Amino acid sequence: MRSVFFCSVLVAGILALILLFEAAVRAHDPSDYEAGELRAVAYKNGVVVGEAVVKTAGDPAKLVLTPDRREITADGFDLSYVLVEAVDSEGNACPLADDSVTFEVEGPAEIAAIGNGNPLSMESFQSIQHTLFYGKAVLILRSLGDKPGTVTVMATADGYESAKTQIRTRRIRVN
Repeated sequence: MRSVFFCSVLVAGILALILLFEAAVRAHDPSDYEAGELRAVAYKNGVVVGEAVVKTAGDPAKLVLTPDRREITADGFDLSYVLVEAVDSEGNACPLADDSVTFEVEGPAEIAAIGNGNPLSMESFQSIQHTLFYGKAVLILRSLGDKPGTVTVMATADGYESAKTQIRTRRIRVN
């Protein structure tokens, strides 16, 4: 008889905890979100040593291409990693953008691969088209043999202002 009573009290206690948890979850209303700006300031000994600002993004408006290097060696092996980002009209990153971007390369280089970091993506790394994942992708550009010159990379997507960047390839000087 005691074990039945004990089990009843235990079940009642668990149900009470579940009800309290549900009430707490309902009390937190996610609709309290407001667009705006989040500013973080770092201090060291009372002096500002760093500052970062993140603003709520508007609708995606344009693409931005940012190469890690503006000059690579014309040897068929050297690479430049080009960050592809969707930004709003004020230049704020748009982390929810997942649109398809088409790439074109002119000059002495080729697309070695394109990726977006999405572990579930089945897109080919070798395609000239790729979707953004959380508003970003990376295009890997490879130089072509012993062909110096200027490489132009262009990115386009429906509803976006297109983007263009240039990278130079140079010969290796052997003395």
